[in-house]
Amino acid sequence: MADELGDAARSGNVQKVKVQNACVGAALAKEAECVAAFLEAGAPLTCSDKEGRRLLPACCRSNLAESIALLVSLRADVSKPDGDGSLPMSLAIQNKSMSCVKELLRGGAQPPANADMPGLANLMLEVQFEQCEQEIRPLANEQVDPAQLIEAERVVLEGMEDHKRLIKRHEDTRAAKSLAELERQIAEAQAKLDATKLSS
Repeated sequence: MADELGDAARSGNVQKVKVQNACVGAALAKEAECVAAFLEAGAPLTCSDKEGRRLLPACCRSNLAESIALLVSLRADVSKPDGDGSLPMSLAIQNKSMSCVKELLRGGAQPPANADMPGLANLMLEVQFEQCEQEIRPLANEQVDPAQLIEAERVVLEGMEDHKRLIKRHEDTRAAKSLAELERQIAEAQAKLDATKLSS
């Protein structure tokens, strides 16, 4: 059955076989090649069958790390629960499938706080290191022109000087306004005092 569905997906004849049911069924049957064929033929990442079982959780239930990796590469939502509320990560941990957990971590999934799986902490560190390496490695052959660095520092210092100058101008303006208001109040008080003296 899974082979027939895979052939249908490869041929592009996906409408007639109820793609979503068939794709989830292929995952539950542990047919990773069929899952890939359905996705290549245009099956949605959010596939679910008539029982509400979703594609990614189905792959986790079947320990299909290869299919999970494919879904992650296609930007599938790794935090979306199954129809029964089970999270993909929880299913992978329940099955003690380190390879599935690793692919979900690569996709940004986070283990639940109460997760109990030997080696999980080390696996999380491994994936974090891997992701940092992927970000940093492309910079290995890049060089920063010292002249550009000096120019950038000059611009930053000038900006800091301008910032300090503007702050001082702001504070001086506030002080000048306060002084002017105080002088006005003193002048009014003196005028009232002079008027009182004249009337007496």
